[in-house]
Amino acid sequence: MRTYLSIDLDFWCKYNDAWHAERFFKRVWALNLRVCVALHHHHLLRHINRQKKLDAVINVDFHSDIIEDYEGFPEFELSEGTWANFVEHQERMTFEWRYPEKECLAEDTGYCHQFLNPFEENCTRWQHVKKREGIARIPWGDICAVGVCLSPFWLGNKWAVSYPIECLGLHDWLGRWLVYDGFKAPENSDAENGAGIFKPRLTYPKCEV
Repeated sequence: MRTYLSIDLDFWCKYNDAWHAERFFKRVWALNLRVCVALHHHHLLRHINRQKKLDAVINVDFHSDIIEDYEGFPEFELSEGTWANFVEHQERMTFEWRYPEKECLAEDTGYCHQFLNPFEENCTRWQHVKKREGIARIPWGDICAVGVCLSPFWLGNKWAVSYPIECLGLHDWLGRWLVYDGFKAPENSDAENGAGIFKPRLTYPKCEV
């Protein structure tokens, strides 16, 4: 099995400590893989689609990031809440959402769909769509690539993810987004499009395991 591990830092947005995220990311660093870092989750899509012969995508995230995608359903745009619907070769792959708490399993909370639930109905092009609470028993031996997105709008308690932010050098992105978000400035346009200084990049974590 070849699995892409897609991680959104907002998974820990309601945590009141930094220990849980640090413990998880030290296990990620132990894979000794370069990590693709992005500001928003859909900016990781190109990196996901560049991987060869993936069997699965595991999405560690507060939000499901997948919606209904079936014949007759209105067209929709790529966004941080729909990127899973744009993964290539999904018809032979499994999408698995790892969510932090049961409260995510509600509309306008963690779910991104509007009408049909992809975890209960066959309404996407993925071969299999699964969900599972928590991050226990991640199939670490199957992970062949890793992506991490900052998702600054959803972070909540930023201290809870201070460790991966430090290790991946994301302070500059976070600071610039907080300053320019909502303003018609070039920095804001680049942030939305994943361009300029906000272009996704591959990096090794700058922390000891």
